[in-house]
Amino acid sequence: MFRTNLEFLEEMFPGGNYQEYQILVINQTDQDKELVASSKNLRVINTLERGLSNSRNMALQHAIGEICLFADDDVRYIANMDQVVVNAFAKAPSASVMTFQA
Repeated sequence: MFRTNLEFLEEMFPGGNYQEYQILVINQTDQDKELVASSKNLRVINTLERGLSNSRNMALQHAIGEICLFADDDVRYIANMDQVVVNAFAKAPSASVMTFQA
């Protein structure tokens, strides 16, 4: 929220390797501080609306993946986070929602 660039993605993913994922950033911002996607795997939606539920609902409306992972911009993923998520859904194939703890 209120970011001026997308550098936080480098810190979120181990080794800054976020290019492997389809990423949607919901940027709650002011009109003159919009972010622009910098790569093909990245989409940014700038919104003047505030609130966690608003941004998560917006993310759901624009999601294109089979598995959607919600995270705040200060999250730091572990190196094998993608395998942890895939394995969790494989163990519970009828699950629609899962939560994880750090």
